[in-house]
Amino acid sequence: MKSDESVYDLFSKVVVIINKIRIFGEDIFEKIIIQFFKISLPSKFDHIIITIEQSKDLSICTQNELVGALLAHKERINR
Repeated sequence: MKSDESVYDLFSKVVVIINKIRIFGEDIFEKIIIQFFKISLPSKFDHIIITIEQSKDLSICTQNELVGALLAHKERINR
């Protein structure tokens, strides 16, 4: 993720990559998508990820729930 990108921009890029992988016939699980998304975030999101991990079970969390939680935390910080 670039410093001038938003969480939503990164999410859009991840979805494009995942869709390309699926076009080639690979079945990619939600857990792998979440891991990919988490490692793509810069370190300034570490505290947010830790908070989300403590409040949600990421093994059953969807990518939309993760992005929603990230956006909610980001909005709270920006206030």
